Amino acid sequence: MLDCEYNRQGPDEETKKRAVGTLVRPDIIVHHRRRIEREHNLLAIELKKAASSSDSGKACEYTAPPDTERTFQYQFGLALALVERPQLTWFENGRESS
Repeated sequence: MLDCEYNRQGPDEETKKRAVGTLVRPDIIVHHRRRIEREHNLLAIELKKAASSSDSGKACEYTAPPDTERTFQYQFGLALALVERPQLTWFENGRESS
């Protein structure tokens, strides 16, 4: 399933939140709806018209291992800036990957 700014997970449709308690809404996600296990959260994409370190940070955070405040984890994250020459930054396991 491909969703744009979809913020539900699990059977009770709990809201996905960051570790600091704020809502998480990746621009595009590829996942199996209503499932929170990592194998069902495939890709989170931050898509912008200009490069931003905060978007890269969010894409990285989506792939970091869960903690007590944040129960989800995406397998891959992508920060994509649509500038003159598109910039793609991939993330996996809470780190930038090449």
